[in-house]
Amino acid sequence: MKGLFVTIISDQLDLNKKQVIWGYEIQKDDGSTAKLTLDAKISVDDLKNSYHRDTINEWLRLSSIKLGLETKRSQNLVGAVFEIRQGYKSADSKRQNGDLLNAIRAYNKNLLPVMMVLSSQINAVVLKRYQTAQLLVLVGILNDDPTISTYAFCEKILNYSLEDFFRNNSSVISEEINNILESLLNP
Repeated sequence: MKGLFVTIISDQLDLNKKQVIWGYEIQKDDGSTAKLTLDAKISVDDLKNSYHRDTINEWLRLSSIKLGLETKRSQNLVGAVFEIRQGYKSADSKRQNGDLLNAIRAYNKNLLPVMMVLSSQINAVVLKRYQTAQLLVLVGILNDDPTISTYAFCEKILNYSLEDFFRNNSSVISEEINNILESLLNP
């Protein structure tokens, strides 16, 4: 799913793969460094088309209001970084802490941290924790608000219909799932 979303961002906003990648380095306990990357990035400065810039800036503004960000932080946002998950049923504290660390790092670079969940499956406690930490969570629900719905974000901000994609490719997706299940059940 990560690859699909990266391709959608690249194609719809006319960005190259390098422009869509974002990461940072951390120092590990042993003194070595490790590079952590998030799944996708949209930087307003990388957008060549003024319509795309205006659309992303307006979405950043609306998202800031939704999260209750301070005006100064909101005005300083230069884009967004995305962590993409198919679903989020687990309440694994290690994963949550990693996501929240990513959010802090993103805000330090004036990027809005976004957790994009492609399904409607997300643990309610995790959702509340992320929202309290001002991490924007987009969930795979059919809704018109691009600050809460993955589908609305893709439709209204990226001008891409995920609903149509899944509808048009349902037989291929179903066949792939069946092949995977068959190979797992009949080794």
